[in-house]
Amino acid sequence: MITGKTLGQQIISVIEANPHLHDQQYYNHESHCGTTYCIAGWAIYLNAKGGESWQQAKRRLATELNVPIEADSDYPEHEYIDPDLVAQKLLGMEAVNAFQVFWMMNNQTALERFRSLMAE
Repeated sequence: MITGKTLGQQIISVIEANPHLHDQQYYNHESHCGTTYCIAGWAIYLNAKGGESWQQAKRRLATELNVPIEADSDYPEHEYIDPDLVAQKLLGMEAVNAFQVFWMMNNQTALERFRSLMAE
């Protein structure tokens, strides 16, 4: 499992090399142009094991990190796992910092804030 600042630096490197694959509006979003991820989404994606989908990685990581897996209130047959909490734990971020980075809808602002947190 890749965690902490090592993971943070990998996320920053991937986004800087591929800015078109960074979109703070989606955890993971597939389109004809490829799959984009927000910073939290990248934390999960970079921890996926060979052949594992993003959703499968999120579930496995939630189990390993003791993140609650709950019934989805709108669809009881589905599970709800908070991707932000999974990413927060992977990155070792305080809740307030995770909220600021993960909920900034402007890609550049979120990346700048994330860079500064990973440099501390």
